[in-house]
Amino acid sequence: MKIIVDGSIFELDGRGIAKSTIGLYRNVVKFFPETEIYIIQTKDFVCEFDVPGAKKIIVNSLSEALEKVKKIKPDLLHFPNNGNRIEYFKNCKTKKLVTIHDIIPAMVPQFFYMSETDVTNYIDKVKQKIKLSDMVATCSKASKYDIAQFCGFPNSHVVYWGPFLSNKKKYKNKYGKYFLYNGGYDHRKGIEVLIDNFLQLKFLGILDANLVLTGKYSNVCEKLKPLIEYGKQRGWII
Repeated sequence: MKIIVDGSIFELDGRGIAKSTIGLYRNVVKFFPETEIYIIQTKDFVCEFDVPGAKKIIVNSLSEALEKVKKIKPDLLHFPNNGNRIEYFKNCKTKKLVTIHDIIPAMVPQFFYMSETDVTNYIDKVKQKIKLSDMVATCSKASKYDIAQFCGFPNSHVVYWGPFLSNKKKYKNKYGKYFLYNGGYDHRKGIEVLIDNFLQLKFLGILDANLVLTGKYSNVCEKLKPLIEYGKQRGWII
């Protein structure tokens, strides 16, 4: 089987969509080693698609990419970046898979400063991507339900998959009792609520565990940095 993957998400820094896509295809080649995987890129990758055996298709334009698809004749075209670029391949007869990771802008539009009209336009775009695809994948039961409810897509036609944990090494715990936050620092993630409540519980002496934050500290908003720095000075936040 031949699969061509749109690589637009890898032209950005290593976000959750990129990491989960890498995890998916690492397991594809692990369990189905005969699968040929190609990834199309029109720009240099910031986050590398390091899947064993995957072949790069480097093109200067999407029209050139379409010609490459016609030449390779894959069994499947996959658009993992929430359906980005699928419209450019709408006339291609190859089966198309689109991954819609979530429709959060429609669920919590206030975090994206979206009006009712913006939400309607957003949902219409998602519906269009779904209409152009032969199958929709998402990464949780919750997203599966939301997509089916908001976009009118038959629930039975949506498959879902979760990211894989490939590193099974056991590490010695050097933090004692702790809570682990493993996510982004966008306002919609609720990180402000987490840190505010954590610090209040520590002040009141109710909580004896620490808080371990992961990710790029440079992405933390200016409002949060003083709170995090205060927690770090107290030895509460790592």
